[in-house]
Order: sequence, then structure tokens, then C-alpha cells
Amino acid sequence: ALLDQLDPTGHVLRHVERRLEVYTRRAELYFLQGRLDERNRDLQAMRDLAETCGASSLQARASAAHARYANLDGRYEDAMACARDGLASLGSAGDPSVRSSLLAQLGFAHYFRGNAREALAPLQEALSIQREVDPLARAEVLSVMSYAHFLTADYGRSLHYRKQAYDLRRARGETARACWDLTDIGILHTRMYRLDRAEQALAEALDMARRNGSRPAESYALNNDGNLLYLRGDYAAALERYEASLVLQRATGSRRGEASALGNCGMVLVSLGDYPTAEALLRQAAAIEESIGYDSGLAEGLAHLARALAGQDRLEEAKFTAERSLSLADRIGDRYSGVLARLVLGWVLVLLGQADEGRALEAEAAGIARDTGLVHGVILGLAFQAVAHLAAAQADLAVRCSRQAVGLLEQYGCIEGPEEAVLLVHFQALEARGHARAAARARRRFLEELELKARRIPRPVQRNAYLASWSVDRAPHL
Repeated sequence: ALLDQLDPTGHVLRHVERRLEVYTRRAELYFLQGRLDERNRDLQAMRDLAETCGASSLQARASAAHARYANLDGRYEDAMACARDGLASLGSAGDPSVRSSLLAQLGFAHYFRGNAREALAPLQEALSIQREVDPLARAEVLSVMSYAHFLTADYGRSLHYRKQAYDLRRARGETARACWDLTDIGILHTRMYRLDRAEQALAEALDMARRNGSRPAESYALNNDGNLLYLRGDYAAALERYEASLVLQRATGSRRGEASALGNCGMVLVSLGDYPTAEALLRQAAAIEESIGYDSGLAEGLAHLARALAGQDRLEEAKFTAERSLSLADRIGDRYSGVLARLVLGWVLVLLGQADEGRALEAEAAGIARDTGLVHGVILGLAFQAVAHLAAAQADLAVRCSRQAVGLLEQYGCIEGPEEAVLLVHFQALEARGHARAAARARRRFLEELELKARRIPRPVQRNAYLASWSVDRAPHL
């Protein structure tokens, strides 16, 4: 209102610049409250103002804001186009802070598309000019650099960049962005099996988001708190977090976030033995991911969909889906999803009677997981190699693999996946080898794990479905 009084015609450059800054800040507040129509009106006003003024620097700043929200909305092609337009408007002598932001958003779009290599080029260029930019622009680049290394499962380097971004934002009072950083720190600690640190970071992020009224940050923290609960085997509590996140993701208009929450709900329902409902949710997630080009999310989601299909004995469909997941994960260099896809495809091949092919894929998954520090992949790869050996009547080899898997499981305590499967196959291998006393102990340990997890499921229908999906007389499932 004051700017309208100071410059009613909108021709004084310093007032136009100030007005653009006000629109930028207000759009951010609308976004944090989930008021997307009002946010979009301010974004359009920014673009109109910059075009009317004709100043290339202002056009570049408007493009940077549009690119950021296009990424957050899941419109990655739009984000890339906006970032490139902004860089073209800026030229070679433009504001380095704006250039840094545009390069960061270009890298961010490539990350979401699952292209880590393409993401790193603009990010490295942005970091090369970081001494000339303000600290918050530098934090933006560091944040996306962290995501790029997360995609390649380089969690140590990802955490290094994430902590730098968090410190810069927190020191300058950017609490909304710091909430996201803190959630990402929790995610990284989860992947690195530092579960107490993960729990602390996620709890702090959720509290900070609620105190500041940031609905996107709250939904993000809830979704990833669910991942920690899933890792610890509390399936029902994880599902509650994912469902709460889904409500907020839809309210804030985040298509990528909606797909992530739907996929996570499907993932935990597979673990609960509710395969039809899991399939329906995972297909909804895949449809969104395909529509927005979220390839890394799609690769992981297809692997979980293959699990749900196999759980319904639709093995050929499961095989096709797992093969698609693997092809996509390898094409974009997503190591986490690549390991998961190999685990699932190898298991399905064993169920189809192709034990040798399945065992080879499980061994490959374990090898890649070992090289990248994905503990769950090593353990499950060994366990399902044992399943393949049992299918080929190779009890000695099955015991060797299952014993290694159980040893690692005891070392780490829990994994991203069914500990039940590891314990069950160990019992079955020992029984097949004729080690009666050891098999009895392993059977008892498996049943204790089953009962422990079942007690955490409050709904009788879900609890019964979970228990019915496991039996000492059946092959373990993923």
C-alpha cells in the first residue's frame, strides 16, 4: 500500500525492485500456509511487473521465483524452462546471487527427474561463484547439492552439504527453510542407521514446523517420521504418519509430496499384508509420478508395486513391474531404488522357478548395497540368496547366507524391510540342513519378532492380515 502511494505509476526502478521483493516474501508466506491461489497471483504479479518494467535483472529474479515453486509443485519441465529463461535474461554480468538461485533451481529440477549427473553441472557452477553471493543464496545451492548426492546414495557427502545449508539458514532466521533441512538431516541419519539422531532431528523439525505454521514443512517431517517408524517395525504408527502427511500434502498442492505419501502408505500396507489396498495406492502414486516426471520416486514405487502384485500371486505382472523399476533406476543412477528393484526382481524370479537367475540378482543387489553402504540391501540380498539356494536344494549354501544375514541384522537391530523374512529363511535353512536344535531356536526367534510387531497393530483386521501373511511353512516374502 505504501509503494502504491510512493510510486503510483510503477515507473521508479527502486520502488519496482522493492515491490518485487514484497511479492516474493508474501508469496513465500502464502506457500507456507497452503494458500496456493494467492501465492500464484503474487507470482503472476511479479512476472507482469518485471515485463512491464523491462529490466532484465528483475525478469531474472521473477524467473527464479517461478522456477522454485514449479519445482515444489512437481512441474519440473516448467522449472527448467523458467531457470533457463532467467539465465538468458540475466546475461553474463548479472547479479551473482540471482544467477546462483537460477542455477540451483535448474539443478533441483534435474534432481527431481532423477538425473544426478545433469544436476551436478549447474550446481558446481553455482558453487564456483558462491563467494560473491549472499549466504541464503549459497544455502540454496548447498541444499540442492545435498539432494543430488542423496540420489547416488553418497549419504556422508549429502549430510555434509545439508548441515552447511541448515547452519546458514538457522543463523539468519530462515526457520521455514531450516525445518526442511532438519528433516533432511533426520532422513540422512535414518539411512545411515543413526536412529537416535534421526529421531531427535525429525522431532525437532516437526515441532519447529508446527510452531511456525509451515504446513509444507510439517507434512514433509510427518512423512519422514513415518519412515523412521517403519524402519523400527512399528507399521501401524508409520501408516498414521503417512496418512496425516497425505492430508497436508494435498492441502498444500504438492503433487510430488502427495505421490510420496501415497507410495509410503502402499509400502507399509504391503508389510501389513493388505496387498489389494497397497496396490491401489501405489498405482495412484505411480500415476502422479509419471505425470510430473518424478522418476526416482517412480522407480522406488514400482518396486513396491511389484511386491504387492507378488503377494497376490500375480507373478508375471510382478516380474514386468520389477523389471521396469530396475531399468528406470539404472538409467537415472538411483542406487537405492536399483538395489530395491534387484531384491524384488530376484525374489519374484525364484517364485517363478528361476532360482539361479534370482540368486544372481540377489547377489548383485548385495554387492551394490555393500559398495554404497546400504545395510538393508546387504542383509536382504544375503537372505534372499538363501531363499534361492533352498529352492535349488542347496541347504549348506542357504545356511551360510542366512547366517551372515542374521549376524548383520543382530548388529544393526533393524532394517528397511522385513526382518521377519531374514529370521524365517534362517530357520528354514537350518531345518533343511537337519540342524534341529538351532532350527528350533531360529523358529522361536522368528515367532517372537512376529508377535512383537503384531502387538503394535491396534486394529484387529490389520493385525490378522499381517499374521496371515507369514507362516513357518511358506517361503519368506519381501
